[in-house]
Amino acid sequence: MGELDQAMTMRSSTLPEIHMLTTGVPCELHDHDLSPTGLRALLSALSRAVAFTNTTAPPPPVLAEYFDKDPALLSGWFIFRSTDKELMCDISEYDVGTYARFFLGRQYLYLTFRRHNPNLQSAIVQEEESSSDSGSDSVKVDEDEGDDLSCSPHIRRRLAMRWTDEDLNNLRSGVAQFGKDWQAILNTFDFRGRNTRALSERWHRLNATSASEHTERRGGRRYRNKYSRVSRIPSTVSVEQDVPDNIPESGRLPVCATQRFYSEVEEQNLREGVARFGSDWNKILSTYWGANPERSTKSLAKKWRVLNGLANDGVVYESGPASVSGGGDDEVDEGSAPSAAAHETRTSRRSLSSSLRRGSGGDPITASGQGQIQSEAMPSPQTVQWSKRTRRSTS
Repeated sequence: MGELDQAMTMRSSTLPEIHMLTTGVPCELHDHDLSPTGLRALLSALSRAVAFTNTTAPPPPVLAEYFDKDPALLSGWFIFRSTDKELMCDISEYDVGTYARFFLGRQYLYLTFRRHNPNLQSAIVQEEESSSDSGSDSVKVDEDEGDDLSCSPHIRRRLAMRWTDEDLNNLRSGVAQFGKDWQAILNTFDFRGRNTRALSERWHRLNATSASEHTERRGGRRYRNKYSRVSRIPSTVSVEQDVPDNIPESGRLPVCATQRFYSEVEEQNLREGVARFGSDWNKILSTYWGANPERSTKSLAKKWRVLNGLANDGVVYESGPASVSGGGDDEVDEGSAPSAAAHETRTSRRSLSSSLRRGSGGDPITASGQGQIQSEAMPSPQTVQWSKRTRRSTS
Protein backbone atom coordinates (compact mmCIF):
# COMPACT_ATOMS: atom_id res chain seq x y z
CA MET A 1 0.00 0.00 0.00
CA GLY A 2 1.44 3.34 -1.05
CA GLU A 3 1.61 6.63 0.83
CA LEU A 4 -1.56 7.85 -0.87
CA ASP A 5 -3.48 4.72 0.18
CA GLN A 6 -2.25 5.16 3.78
CA ALA A 7 -3.43 8.76 3.76
CA MET A 8 -6.81 7.70 2.44
CA THR A 9 -7.11 5.01 5.17
CA MET A 10 -6.26 7.50 7.89
CA ARG A 11 -9.08 9.81 6.75
CA SER A 12 -11.67 7.09 6.14
CA SER A 13 -13.02 7.35 9.69
CA THR A 14 -14.00 10.99 9.32
CA LEU A 15 -14.92 11.12 5.61
CA PRO A 16 -17.09 11.82 3.74
CA GLU A 17 -17.47 15.43 4.76
CA ILE A 18 -20.24 17.69 3.50
CA HIS A 19 -19.21 21.27 2.71
CA MET A 20 -21.71 23.84 1.52
CA LEU A 21 -20.33 26.17 -1.13
CA THR A 22 -21.19 29.87 -1.13
CA THR A 23 -23.66 29.19 -3.95
CA GLY A 24 -25.56 26.65 -1.83
CA VAL A 25 -24.30 23.62 -3.77
CA PRO A 26 -23.20 20.74 -1.48
CA CYS A 27 -19.69 19.34 -1.92
CA GLU A 28 -19.36 15.79 -0.59
CA LEU A 29 -15.67 15.27 0.11
CA HIS A 30 -14.72 11.58 0.23
CA ASP A 31 -10.90 11.59 0.45
CA HIS A 32 -8.08 14.08 0.15
CA ASP A 33 -4.66 14.95 1.49
CA LEU A 34 -5.14 18.72 1.50
CA SER A 35 -4.04 20.93 4.33
CA PRO A 36 -6.67 23.16 5.96
CA THR A 37 -5.41 26.12 3.95
CA GLY A 38 -5.40 24.13 0.72
CA LEU A 39 -8.90 22.80 1.40
CA ARG A 40 -10.26 26.31 1.92
CA ALA A 41 -8.62 27.46 -1.32
CA LEU A 42 -10.08 24.50 -3.23
CA LEU A 43 -13.61 25.11 -1.88
CA SER A 44 -13.31 28.81 -2.72
CA ALA A 45 -12.27 28.02 -6.30
CA LEU A 46 -15.16 25.54 -6.57
CA SER A 47 -17.60 28.21 -5.43
CA ARG A 48 -16.39 30.69 -8.03
CA ALA A 49 -16.53 28.10 -10.81
CA VAL A 50 -20.07 27.05 -9.86
CA ALA A 51 -21.20 30.68 -9.73
CA PHE A 52 -19.62 31.40 -13.13
CA THR A 53 -21.18 28.40 -14.91
CA ASN A 54 -24.49 28.64 -12.99
CA THR A 55 -24.52 24.83 -12.73
CA THR A 56 -24.07 22.39 -9.90
CA ALA A 57 -21.26 20.54 -11.71
CA PRO A 58 -18.93 22.77 -13.78
CA PRO A 59 -16.98 21.09 -16.61
CA PRO A 60 -13.32 20.21 -15.95
CA PRO A 61 -11.81 22.90 -18.26
CA VAL A 62 -13.61 25.70 -16.42
CA LEU A 63 -12.75 24.21 -13.06
CA ALA A 64 -9.08 23.83 -14.00
CA GLU A 65 -8.96 27.47 -15.12
CA TYR A 66 -10.19 28.67 -11.73
CA PHE A 67 -7.75 26.37 -9.95
CA ASP A 68 -4.84 27.76 -11.98
CA LYS A 69 -5.82 31.37 -11.28
CA ASP A 70 -5.84 30.84 -7.50
CA PRO A 71 -2.43 31.84 -6.09
CA ALA A 72 -2.79 29.31 -3.26
CA LEU A 73 -3.39 26.40 -5.67
CA LEU A 74 -0.81 27.22 -8.37
CA SER A 75 -1.03 25.67 -11.84
CA GLY A 76 -0.69 22.24 -13.45
CA TRP A 77 -3.96 20.69 -12.31
CA PHE A 78 -5.39 17.42 -13.65
CA ILE A 79 -9.17 17.14 -13.32
CA PHE A 80 -11.30 14.09 -14.08
CA ARG A 81 -15.08 13.98 -13.97
CA SER A 82 -17.25 10.87 -14.19
CA THR A 83 -20.68 9.59 -13.30
CA ASP A 84 -19.14 6.36 -11.96
CA LYS A 85 -19.25 6.90 -8.22
CA GLU A 86 -17.05 3.87 -7.52
CA LEU A 87 -14.13 5.11 -9.59
CA MET A 88 -10.80 4.71 -7.80
CA CYS A 89 -7.37 5.71 -8.97
CA ASP A 90 -3.81 5.43 -7.66
CA ILE A 91 -1.44 8.20 -8.84
CA SER A 92 2.23 7.51 -8.24
CA GLU A 93 3.60 10.96 -9.16
CA TYR A 94 1.81 14.09 -8.03
CA ASP A 95 2.29 17.05 -5.72
CA VAL A 96 1.54 15.83 -2.23
CA GLY A 97 -1.17 17.90 -0.63
CA THR A 98 -3.22 18.45 -3.81
CA TYR A 99 -5.27 15.24 -4.17
CA ALA A 100 -9.04 15.40 -3.68
CA ARG A 101 -12.00 13.14 -4.53
CA PHE A 102 -15.44 14.66 -4.09
CA PHE A 103 -19.00 14.88 -5.41
CA LEU A 104 -20.75 18.02 -6.61
CA GLY A 105 -24.53 18.13 -6.65
CA ARG A 106 -24.57 14.39 -5.74
CA GLN A 107 -24.32 13.61 -9.46
CA TYR A 108 -20.69 13.84 -10.65
CA LEU A 109 -17.55 12.45 -9.10
CA TYR A 110 -14.49 14.70 -9.39
CA LEU A 111 -10.90 13.55 -9.02
CA THR A 112 -8.34 16.36 -8.89
CA PHE A 113 -4.61 16.52 -8.30
CA ARG A 114 -1.68 18.64 -9.42
CA ARG A 115 1.60 17.74 -11.09
CA HIS A 116 3.93 20.70 -11.01
CA ASN A 117 5.54 20.67 -14.44
CA PRO A 118 7.13 23.91 -15.73
CA ASN A 119 6.63 22.69 -19.31
CA LEU A 120 2.87 22.67 -18.90
CA GLN A 121 1.37 25.90 -20.23
CA SER A 122 -2.12 25.13 -18.99
CA ALA A 123 -3.90 22.57 -16.90
CA ILE A 124 -4.52 19.20 -18.50
CA VAL A 125 -8.08 18.03 -18.09
CA GLN A 126 -10.01 14.97 -19.08
CA GLU A 127 -13.71 14.23 -18.87
CA GLU A 128 -15.55 10.94 -19.19
CA GLU A 129 -19.30 10.45 -19.11
CA SER A 130 -20.00 6.82 -18.17
CA SER A 131 -22.95 5.01 -16.65
CA SER A 132 -22.80 3.87 -13.05
CA ASP A 133 -23.46 0.23 -13.93
CA SER A 134 -20.43 0.02 -16.20
CA GLY A 135 -17.30 -1.08 -14.40
CA SER A 136 -14.98 -1.02 -17.42
CA ASP A 137 -13.77 2.50 -16.68
CA SER A 138 -12.84 1.65 -13.12
CA VAL A 139 -9.20 0.66 -12.83
CA LYS A 140 -8.08 -1.06 -9.65
CA VAL A 141 -4.57 -0.76 -8.30
CA ASP A 142 -2.30 -3.54 -9.50
CA GLU A 143 0.99 -3.45 -7.63
CA ASP A 144 2.46 -6.23 -9.82
CA GLU A 145 2.22 -4.21 -13.03
CA GLY A 146 5.17 -2.01 -12.16
CA ASP A 147 3.68 0.84 -14.22
CA ASP A 148 4.55 4.31 -12.95
CA LEU A 149 1.26 5.62 -14.38
CA SER A 150 -1.19 3.09 -12.94
CA CYS A 151 -4.39 5.06 -13.12
CA SER A 152 -7.55 5.54 -15.13
CA PRO A 153 -6.93 5.02 -18.89
CA HIS A 154 -8.41 8.45 -19.58
CA ILE A 155 -5.86 10.13 -17.34
CA ARG A 156 -3.18 7.81 -18.66
CA ARG A 157 -3.63 9.25 -22.14
CA ARG A 158 -2.89 12.70 -20.82
CA LEU A 159 0.06 11.70 -18.64
CA ALA A 160 1.95 9.83 -21.37
CA MET A 161 4.00 12.83 -22.46
CA ARG A 162 7.62 11.75 -22.57
CA TRP A 163 8.76 9.71 -25.57
CA THR A 164 10.90 6.78 -24.45
CA ASP A 165 13.42 4.86 -26.57
CA GLU A 166 10.91 2.05 -26.92
CA ASP A 167 8.29 4.48 -28.27
CA LEU A 168 10.74 5.86 -30.83
CA ASN A 169 11.77 2.37 -31.93
CA ASN A 170 8.12 1.39 -32.32
CA LEU A 171 7.52 4.51 -34.39
CA ARG A 172 10.45 3.76 -36.71
CA SER A 173 9.36 0.14 -37.08
CA GLY A 174 5.80 1.19 -37.81
CA VAL A 175 6.85 3.65 -40.50
CA ALA A 176 9.11 1.03 -42.07
CA GLN A 177 6.21 -1.41 -42.12
CA PHE A 178 3.16 0.75 -42.88
CA GLY A 179 4.63 3.96 -44.25
CA LYS A 180 2.69 6.99 -43.00
CA ASP A 181 -0.49 5.10 -42.20
CA TRP A 182 -0.54 6.42 -38.64
CA GLN A 183 -3.77 4.65 -37.72
CA ALA A 184 -2.30 1.26 -38.67
CA ILE A 185 0.84 2.04 -36.68
CA LEU A 186 -1.26 3.09 -33.69
CA ASN A 187 -3.25 -0.14 -33.85
CA THR A 188 -0.13 -2.32 -34.09
CA PHE A 189 2.13 -0.80 -31.43
CA ASP A 190 1.46 0.47 -27.92
CA PHE A 191 2.03 4.21 -27.70
CA ARG A 192 0.41 4.65 -24.27
CA GLY A 193 -2.66 6.57 -25.32
CA ARG A 194 -1.19 8.80 -28.03
CA ASN A 195 -3.18 9.64 -31.14
CA THR A 196 -2.28 9.73 -34.83
CA ARG A 197 -1.46 13.41 -34.72
CA ALA A 198 1.15 12.87 -32.02
CA LEU A 199 2.78 10.14 -34.10
CA SER A 200 2.88 12.32 -37.20
CA GLU A 201 4.38 15.32 -35.41
CA ARG A 202 7.00 13.21 -33.66
CA TRP A 203 8.02 11.55 -36.94
CA HIS A 204 8.46 14.91 -38.63
CA ARG A 205 10.67 16.09 -35.76
CA LEU A 206 12.80 12.98 -36.11
CA ASN A 207 13.23 13.66 -39.84
CA ALA A 208 14.04 17.30 -39.13
CA THR A 209 16.85 16.28 -36.79
CA SER A 210 18.41 14.02 -39.42
CA ALA A 211 17.85 16.56 -42.19
CA SER A 212 19.74 19.23 -40.26
CA GLU A 213 22.93 17.30 -40.96
CA HIS A 214 22.42 17.62 -44.71
CA THR A 215 23.96 20.69 -46.34
CA GLU A 216 24.04 22.14 -49.82
CA ARG A 217 26.51 24.45 -51.57
CA ARG A 218 24.93 27.35 -53.39
CA GLY A 219 27.05 30.22 -54.68
CA GLY A 220 30.06 29.31 -52.54
CA ARG A 221 28.08 29.42 -49.26
CA ARG A 222 26.61 26.75 -47.01
CA TYR A 223 22.84 26.68 -46.68
CA ARG A 224 20.64 24.63 -44.38
CA ASN A 225 16.93 24.04 -44.12
CA LYS A 226 14.64 25.70 -41.60
CA TYR A 227 15.32 23.02 -38.99
CA SER A 228 19.08 23.65 -38.94
CA ARG A 229 21.02 24.74 -35.90
CA VAL A 230 23.57 27.49 -36.29
CA SER A 231 25.83 25.94 -33.68
CA ARG A 232 26.42 22.91 -35.89
CA ILE A 233 27.80 24.92 -38.83
CA PRO A 234 31.57 24.27 -38.94
CA SER A 235 33.97 27.19 -38.77
CA THR A 236 36.03 25.91 -41.73
CA VAL A 237 34.80 24.46 -45.00
CA SER A 238 36.67 21.78 -46.93
CA VAL A 239 36.22 22.11 -50.68
CA GLU A 240 37.05 18.46 -51.30
CA GLN A 241 34.28 17.32 -48.94
CA ASP A 242 31.56 19.71 -50.09
CA VAL A 243 31.86 19.54 -53.90
CA PRO A 244 29.86 16.54 -55.17
CA ASP A 245 31.51 14.01 -57.46
CA ASN A 246 28.65 13.73 -59.98
CA ILE A 247 28.73 17.24 -61.47
CA PRO A 248 26.74 17.39 -64.74
CA GLU A 249 28.77 18.33 -67.82
CA SER A 250 26.47 21.19 -68.78
CA GLY A 251 26.51 22.70 -65.30
CA ARG A 252 28.86 25.26 -63.84
CA LEU A 253 30.69 25.36 -60.60
CA PRO A 254 29.57 28.19 -58.33
CA VAL A 255 31.68 31.29 -58.50
CA CYS A 256 33.98 31.41 -55.53
CA ALA A 257 32.91 33.98 -52.96
CA THR A 258 36.50 35.00 -52.14
CA GLN A 259 38.48 37.08 -54.65
CA ARG A 260 41.49 35.55 -56.37
CA PHE A 261 44.18 37.56 -58.16
CA TYR A 262 44.42 37.36 -61.93
CA SER A 263 47.46 35.50 -63.18
CA GLU A 264 49.65 36.76 -66.05
CA VAL A 265 48.12 34.19 -68.37
CA GLU A 266 44.61 35.36 -67.50
CA GLU A 267 45.55 39.00 -68.10
CA GLN A 268 47.05 38.11 -71.48
CA ASN A 269 43.90 36.14 -72.39
CA LEU A 270 41.79 39.14 -71.41
CA ARG A 271 43.80 41.47 -73.68
CA GLU A 272 43.59 39.05 -76.59
CA GLY A 273 39.87 38.61 -76.02
CA VAL A 274 39.22 42.35 -76.05
CA ALA A 275 41.34 42.65 -79.20
CA ARG A 276 39.23 39.97 -80.91
CA PHE A 277 35.71 40.51 -79.52
CA GLY A 278 35.71 44.01 -78.04
CA SER A 279 33.52 44.26 -74.95
CA ASP A 280 31.57 41.06 -75.61
CA TRP A 281 32.47 39.62 -72.21
CA ASN A 282 30.32 36.52 -72.65
CA LYS A 283 32.21 35.56 -75.80
CA ILE A 284 35.56 36.24 -74.14
CA LEU A 285 34.56 34.19 -71.10
CA SER A 286 33.45 31.16 -73.10
CA THR A 287 36.46 31.31 -75.45
CA TYR A 288 39.32 31.72 -72.99
CA TRP A 289 37.87 30.32 -69.74
CA GLY A 290 35.95 27.35 -71.13
CA ALA A 291 32.43 26.04 -70.39
CA ASN A 292 33.00 25.90 -66.64
CA PRO A 293 34.68 29.21 -65.82
CA GLU A 294 35.87 30.39 -62.46
CA ARG A 295 35.40 34.03 -63.47
CA SER A 296 32.29 35.99 -64.35
CA THR A 297 31.59 38.58 -67.04
CA LYS A 298 31.37 41.23 -64.36
CA SER A 299 34.83 40.25 -63.10
CA LEU A 300 36.31 40.47 -66.60
CA ALA A 301 34.86 43.93 -67.22
CA LYS A 302 36.10 45.18 -63.87
CA LYS A 303 39.57 43.76 -64.45
CA TRP A 304 39.74 45.38 -67.89
CA ARG A 305 38.93 48.78 -66.41
CA VAL A 306 41.66 48.28 -63.81
CA LEU A 307 44.21 47.33 -66.45
CA ASN A 308 43.45 50.51 -68.41
CA GLY A 309 43.37 52.79 -65.34
CA LEU A 310 39.62 53.38 -65.65
CA ALA A 311 38.49 51.87 -62.36
CA ASN A 312 37.41 55.26 -60.94
CA ASP A 313 36.48 56.95 -64.19
CA GLY A 314 32.75 56.55 -63.63
CA VAL A 315 32.03 56.20 -67.37
CA VAL A 316 29.62 53.43 -68.37
CA TYR A 317 30.31 51.75 -71.69
CA GLU A 318 27.82 49.92 -73.84
CA SER A 319 28.49 46.23 -74.30
CA GLY A 320 28.58 44.51 -77.65
CA PRO A 321 31.04 43.33 -80.24
CA ALA A 322 33.29 45.91 -81.80
CA SER A 323 35.90 45.84 -84.54
CA VAL A 324 39.53 46.44 -83.61
CA SER A 325 42.01 47.34 -86.32
CA GLY A 326 45.63 46.42 -86.07
CA GLY A 327 47.02 44.30 -83.29
CA GLY A 328 47.85 46.82 -80.56
CA ASP A 329 45.83 47.93 -77.57
CA ASP A 330 46.25 51.65 -78.43
CA GLU A 331 44.51 51.41 -81.77
CA VAL A 332 40.81 51.03 -81.02
CA ASP A 333 37.88 51.92 -83.26
CA GLU A 334 34.62 53.54 -82.12
CA GLY A 335 32.47 51.25 -79.96
CA SER A 336 35.37 49.15 -78.71
CA ALA A 337 36.75 49.07 -75.19
CA PRO A 338 38.30 52.42 -74.11
CA SER A 339 42.00 52.98 -74.59
CA ALA A 340 44.54 55.12 -72.79
CA ALA A 341 44.33 57.76 -75.57
CA ALA A 342 40.58 58.10 -75.14
CA HIS A 343 41.05 58.40 -71.39
CA GLU A 344 43.61 61.18 -71.91
CA THR A 345 41.20 63.07 -74.20
CA ARG A 346 38.40 62.91 -71.65
CA THR A 347 40.78 64.07 -68.93
CA SER A 348 41.82 67.13 -70.98
CA ARG A 349 38.16 67.98 -71.63
CA ARG A 350 37.31 67.80 -67.94
CA SER A 351 40.24 70.06 -67.06
CA LEU A 352 39.13 72.52 -69.72
CA SER A 353 35.57 72.54 -68.35
CA SER A 354 36.93 73.22 -64.88
CA SER A 355 38.97 76.17 -66.13
CA LEU A 356 35.93 77.60 -67.91
CA ARG A 357 33.85 77.36 -64.71
CA ARG A 358 36.54 79.24 -62.76
CA GLY A 359 36.39 82.24 -65.11
CA SER A 360 34.97 85.56 -63.87
CA GLY A 361 32.50 87.88 -65.52
CA GLY A 362 30.91 85.17 -67.57
CA ASP A 363 33.58 85.34 -70.33
CA PRO A 364 35.30 82.14 -71.28
CA ILE A 365 39.04 81.85 -70.73
CA THR A 366 41.32 80.96 -73.59
CA ALA A 367 42.98 77.62 -72.98
CA SER A 368 46.51 77.48 -74.29
CA GLY A 369 48.51 74.43 -75.14
CA GLN A 370 47.38 71.30 -76.84
CA GLY A 371 43.83 71.64 -78.17
CA GLN A 372 43.90 75.48 -78.00
CA ILE A 373 40.51 77.21 -78.05
CA GLN A 374 40.06 80.85 -79.06
CA SER A 375 37.99 83.14 -76.88
CA GLU A 376 34.60 84.05 -78.29
CA ALA A 377 31.47 85.65 -76.98
CA MET A 378 29.13 83.21 -75.20
CA PRO A 379 26.01 82.71 -77.37
CA SER A 380 22.58 83.37 -75.91
CA PRO A 381 20.03 80.56 -75.37
CA GLN A 382 17.94 81.85 -78.29
CA THR A 383 20.92 81.64 -80.63
CA VAL A 384 21.70 78.13 -79.52
CA GLN A 385 18.14 76.95 -80.09
CA TRP A 386 18.04 78.61 -83.52
CA SER A 387 21.32 77.00 -84.55
CA LYS A 388 20.03 73.56 -83.49
CA ARG A 389 16.84 73.97 -85.48
CA THR A 390 18.91 75.08 -88.47
CA ARG A 391 21.09 72.00 -88.28
CA ARG A 392 18.07 69.71 -88.11
CA SER A 393 16.42 71.39 -91.07
CA THR A 394 19.57 71.32 -93.19
CA SER A 395 20.31 67.74 -92.27
